Amino acid sequence: MNKLHTIQPDNIDLISFYDIELKEVEQSIASIDSRQFPQNLNLHENDPMQFMVKMQDLVNQTTQTRAILNQRLSVLDQLFCQKGNDFLAQGKLQDAAVYYNKSIQVNPYYAPAEYQLARMEYNSGNYDTSAFMVNYALLKMSPDPSSQQLLVQLGNTLYTTMLGSGDKFNTEEQFNEAIASFEKAKWLCSSTPGMVCTEQVVKGLAQARYGIYHSYLQVAEKAIQNGRLDIAGNYINQSMEYQKQYSSEIISNNESIQWMGILCKEYVMLGNTLNQKKQYDQAIVEFNKCDSISRVYPTIGEVKGCKSGLCGARNGVYNNLLDGARTKLNADLLDAAEDKCNQAIAYQQMYKDDIASDREAVIVMSSIKEKRYHIAIANGKNYLNGGNQTDASKYFLEARSYQEQYNFRRNDSLDIYIRTAGKPLVTAIVEEGKVQAWGNKLSEARDSYQKATDAIKLFGLEKDKDLDASMSELKNKIFSQECANAEQSYLSFIDKSKKLMRDGDYALASVTLSQAIEVTNKNVLCNIDNSAAYREQNRVKPAMEYQNMMFKTDEYAAQGNYTECVKQINTCGIFYNTNRIDSFGLKHPTVQEYILRGGDVNFVYFGVENFYSQKDYDAAFRMLQELKNRNYPVKFTKTLQTQLGGKMAIRDKIAGVTDYKIQLLKYTEGEKWYAVFVKAYKKSWKKN
Repeated sequence: MNKLHTIQPDNIDLISFYDIELKEVEQSIASIDSRQFPQNLNLHENDPMQFMVKMQDLVNQTTQTRAILNQRLSVLDQLFCQKGNDFLAQGKLQDAAVYYNKSIQVNPYYAPAEYQLARMEYNSGNYDTSAFMVNYALLKMSPDPSSQQLLVQLGNTLYTTMLGSGDKFNTEEQFNEAIASFEKAKWLCSSTPGMVCTEQVVKGLAQARYGIYHSYLQVAEKAIQNGRLDIAGNYINQSMEYQKQYSSEIISNNESIQWMGILCKEYVMLGNTLNQKKQYDQAIVEFNKCDSISRVYPTIGEVKGCKSGLCGARNGVYNNLLDGARTKLNADLLDAAEDKCNQAIAYQQMYKDDIASDREAVIVMSSIKEKRYHIAIANGKNYLNGGNQTDASKYFLEARSYQEQYNFRRNDSLDIYIRTAGKPLVTAIVEEGKVQAWGNKLSEARDSYQKATDAIKLFGLEKDKDLDASMSELKNKIFSQECANAEQSYLSFIDKSKKLMRDGDYALASVTLSQAIEVTNKNVLCNIDNSAAYREQNRVKPAMEYQNMMFKTDEYAAQGNYTECVKQINTCGIFYNTNRIDSFGLKHPTVQEYILRGGDVNFVYFGVENFYSQKDYDAAFRMLQELKNRNYPVKFTKTLQTQLGGKMAIRDKIAGVTDYKIQLLKYTEGEKWYAVFVKAYKKSWKKN
């Protein structure tokens, strides 16, 4: 009861604490009720302590306090807000803010308290915080109409203030700050319910954007005035990028293009200054910058003086290279001079449109080569006097290559020097070729002959009679040895053909004779008599043709074309008899002999059927015996045995055979493999 008396519902600062205290009282009442003291102690009959009366009084007071407390709790956000209003009216802003925040803590969506806090932030100059709170309240808190109107009014006030700040910053050319203000105003009016954006924010933002754009160009202008052209170009490019990024607010980049044109002219002026100072490489860099800009921005057009200045700079580089080459030449640094001159020639080729001719470079190169020419002749003479014709000829030929390529005064004795140094070298090659020919190394000898021919032409020795005679001698030796080799090869083929004929291989012998004849045809100047080969080839021609026909027979057999094979054997037999092939010692096989000699088991099986169809039963039975000898499965021969046994029984009986059993024994020698043949033979014998 004492705890209950401490609860003061009107004290809203402690109301949450009182709520907890009251809950403890309620829990105590529930605990006492659960023990059922009236029933257990029979207090209804006798209650000397007035427990039940006191208990009822406690319950009544607790219920009444709970009702009051709950009512206060249900409007606690309003109570806190009202107390904040009271403090605000008294000018106690800090205390007011505390209670407005308590109101929001109790009810995060209580718009009146949020409005008051936002207004206080505005009054304190915290416009960003105030704007965020107004936006949040109108978007999320679903304010009542009165609060909504107040919030919108505050929002419009904030919007106007932000626009004013933006305009002020624009006037002061603080464009980044202006953009920040206008962007905040734009965000507030576009995202806050009940607010409308005006044209002023669009214009103000555009003015600020243009201000930044123009500031880039102002920096570029100052950089140009100070001769910092690359920095100027960088800022002009930044202005273009900025305009491109905000093209809806900065419509055109014409100002940037105009400044690019001015920058190009500055590059040309700088390039001309560098040309005057003969700093041609750097001048080219500056002219190229102008050229690159005009290509990227065609509206600039061709900048006067850029093309001619670039042409002058490139001619300057070309002339500098030639001057360097002349300096090295005068110092007898020929390699360095030639390198410089080659650079000049390559440079002229690269820029033909600007550098009209390489005539000066060619003149300098001719002077370099003339010095090399005289040095080479002097070196060659030294080696020649020392008996070293190889190195001497190398230097003399080097000198000749210079005079063939370049125009300068020549040494009329050079050709004599070349011939003098070259003749011993050619003579050595010819002599080596003769030794190779004697040793029957004809491939090497022919190579030596060709080398000598090339060397004679190289050294200008075509009219040298001694070398001409030596070359003729070498050529004849090679020819003689070639003919001897050819005749030996011819005779070797003849001997080989004779051996093949002795072995009965007339087909290959004929091919070998053709090879012998081919040797004589390839070496027709050797006049090798090949009549014996022709005569022998004609003599064995029938035997060769017969064997080739028999090769065709073998092909049919290998292909399993047994019918054509048999026909070919018979055709070969006719050719054999007609052309008396037996005179060559060759024997023509019968079909049966051919099959037995080399036919596969399928050919043997075919032979049984073939001879049976021709009524040559003995030959057919001989084929059947061959099948048995080759372990051919008897089950696949039953039809053959049945047919052959029946026909042979009839034939033998007509021929006068009296005892078929003895005859069968002669045929089969009692082998069970012929059981089907024996059965058919007996049946046919008895039937007929």
